[in-house]
Amino acid sequence: MRELRHQRQWTQEQLGQVIGRAQQEIYRWEKGLVRIPAEDLAILARVFEVSILTFFPEGGDSPPFLHRHSSLSDALRACAEHAAAMATAMQAVALYAEEASATNGEGASDA
Repeated sequence: MRELRHQRQWTQEQLGQVIGRAQQEIYRWEKGLVRIPAEDLAILARVFEVSILTFFPEGGDSPPFLHRHSSLSDALRACAEHAAAMATAMQAVALYAEEASATNGEGASDA
């Protein structure tokens, strides 16, 4: 978190203002004196535009809630991809139906 804060050239007080926490709380988090609550990790991830997993060292044990969120995120991404594919297929069917209707309509008027 400290590295991300420094990249933005923010003080602890500025970060605290952005996320609605006191500078002292940011200090305690950065020093490892207290654990960062899950909801604050999610806020920090959004503010810094990074994955929540960024806040956990490689090989470290991630808390169980991260596995649930990660799985949920993967499931939502898959659903979005599926929805996009379905929308494309529905557009193709609609276009085919319009062409078929136009073709059938022309044939009926020729008869």
